[in-house]
Amino acid sequence: MTRQTAPSYLATGASPEALASFFRATAELFRAAPWDAFPEGTFVAAVTVEALGIRDRVLGLTGDGDRGPGWALFDSREGFETVLELANGGPEGEPTLPPHLVLSFERGAEISPQARREVAQHGWEVAGPRAYPSAWVVDGKGKYRPPSEDEFLLAEAISRLLVEAPAYREELERAWFGLRPFSRTFSVATHRGRMEVLVEVRDLFFAPDSLLLSDDFPVEISFDEEDDCPWCALAAHYERLRSKKKGAAKAKRKAARKARKQNRSR
Repeated sequence: MTRQTAPSYLATGASPEALASFFRATAELFRAAPWDAFPEGTFVAAVTVEALGIRDRVLGLTGDGDRGPGWALFDSREGFETVLELANGGPEGEPTLPPHLVLSFERGAEISPQARREVAQHGWEVAGPRAYPSAWVVDGKGKYRPPSEDEFLLAEAISRLLVEAPAYREELERAWFGLRPFSRTFSVATHRGRMEVLVEVRDLFFAPDSLLLSDDFPVEISFDEEDDCPWCALAAHYERLRSKKKGAAKAKRKAARKARKQNRSR
């Protein structure tokens, strides 16, 4: 994926006040560094923000403290799966990225002079020289554009949610391991007042490969097949793979991707 940086934070008409709140939230996120608690690929959950008309989108952390920390919010499970496939080699040619909202952090030298001037002029909070927030929306045609004010507001709410998420690491890991679903509503501060963000891990779709395919993953899954758990097939694939000694890591990733495709087609 091509790395994008902001030409101007004010390009889409977002108010300086709304952006000041967005900057405070992203500075708090950078300092909290949830990617230290959840290494890359180990935080995946469904997110609903009713106040903004956002329902059941897929949120994942990206990067780590040294390499491209941030997050991505996908419009659908299928979109999230598409990006996973691309990250694992995917189809040849220039792929079309699915719709999503992405936040990353850049060095000051990597953003445009205009964006740096705006930060200085308005006194927006930045956590450090490598912590300039860069938010982008990828539309249905795979094209990048700057966020609207409502999308900056959504990015602010997601960033504040992720500041709190590490406190629930054990509960989230139990859900990712298939032991007990996770559902919690977070009340987060935003430019337009407090906003409720529902975070859910309901089934094994949300189990990150790095956990699902680890030796610590329990074979006995509590999610009941009679409840139409869409990812029970993953557990079956995993159980068969456990007995294999050679090429285990590669085989596990391949089996997980295959199981996901099969479940999408049902």
